[in-house]
Amino acid sequence: MGPYSSLNLGTATEDDPERVRANRRRVARALDIPAEWVSLKQVHGTDVVEVKGLKGFQRRSGDALCTSAPRTPIAVMAADCLPVALVGRSSSAVAHAGWRGLCAGVLQRAVATFGEDAPRAWIGPSIGPCHYQVGTEVVEAFRATNPDTPDFWESNGSGFRFDLRSAARWVLSRAGALVEDSQPPCTFCDDRFYSFRRDGETGRHAVVVWR
Repeated sequence: MGPYSSLNLGTATEDDPERVRANRRRVARALDIPAEWVSLKQVHGTDVVEVKGLKGFQRRSGDALCTSAPRTPIAVMAADCLPVALVGRSSSAVAHAGWRGLCAGVLQRAVATFGEDAPRAWIGPSIGPCHYQVGTEVVEAFRATNPDTPDFWESNGSGFRFDLRSAARWVLSRAGALVEDSQPPCTFCDDRFYSFRRDGETGRHAVVVWR
């Protein structure tokens, strides 16, 4: 029992690091991928880190990874924020985006790593507008960096319900990605997933890209 009882994959938690490593090995066996993943110290920023292979990679701060190296799993962790997978003809990327990263342009920067190769994009389990309550500062920040944006929010008297996923689809599409029309589960509603807003202290699930 407790906040890390169900396959926590995040090292930036208070969980026992060896348990996290064991959980990652379990996932790797189930997916038949290498047990070592490349991940980041996520900071709600816009840095995209290029990965040239597993050997010699030094863990860094950032919120997106890109690679053209074969057999190199790259991963982002989440517990309400958007985990985004991007796959092109010869390269791939993953990105982590809360509202700060989304407003600052992390998804555009991740798409830009593909050059003329328009990637396909998937958004993983993340908090839905049903539970994503934000203040005026979030709406203003998104408008400031996306002045022609549709309204991805709805006022409810005490703030706004922000549709983070629809906003991300719009940003990704405008950046040149081919966005898959999937409906990821809401992490707050679905107790199969970790949710920081629901639980406070909690673990992390992951989106892993491997080719």
